[in-house]
Amino acid sequence: MDAYALSNYGLPLEEVARIQAIAMGTPAQVAATLRGYTEAGAEHVVARLGALDLAGQYEQLERLAELTRPGRR
Repeated sequence: MDAYALSNYGLPLEEVARIQAIAMGTPAQVAATLRGYTEAGAEHVVARLGALDLAGQYEQLERLAELTRPGRR
């Protein structure tokens, strides 16, 4: 994620985390972070996939989709 932050924002990850929400870690950790927003009333979440290439983005999208399937919350 640090390489992604540097490539896209020109800032280290810890600086980017000060100005925008970041959900990363295991699937359970990401789900818990996202659940915090929905429990606070969010009805929509916009996800930016933190990968530097298309294959990595696709892999992350698949993982994110898995978290939203019924029974996975």
